[in-house]
Amino acid sequence: MTKEFKTPINIEITSDVDRAGDKENVHQQAQGSLLFNEDHSYTILYDMAGDLVRLEIAPEKTRTVYFGHNGKTVMVYDEMMDQAKSTYMSDYGAMDMLVKTASVDFDQVDGQGMLHIKYELFQNEASLGKFDLTLQFVPTVSTID
Repeated sequence: MTKEFKTPINIEITSDVDRAGDKENVHQQAQGSLLFNEDHSYTILYDMAGDLVRLEIAPEKTRTVYFGHNGKTVMVYDEMMDQAKSTYMSDYGAMDMLVKTASVDFDQVDGQGMLHIKYELFQNEASLGKFDLTLQFVPTVSTID
């Protein structure tokens, strides 16, 4: 029987965004936790600009759910669905979105690993852009003085 575990991690996030040929690269860093759950799913928790972010990676590793803005934003990335209904919280309120996921890849060994998601985001059937998100994580190393 597999035991649950939780380990502190350092996270590096890289997003490549293509909005109708207008390309952007975003790089962020955070500290958080990696949890292995009893149902063989994974959870990644971290704080980004004062907002708690929770990523739930399903046991089959083809589906990831992003909870951001302290739970107000819910984005579903699922390779098996044509488009997944999602909600994004903006400064102007909640916006309904559709996410078309090309791929979800997740791998981890001993608390070190990577989550890679390629997807396209839609609002009212109009594409808002194609996204290539990579989240890499390593265990936090503690030092003793």
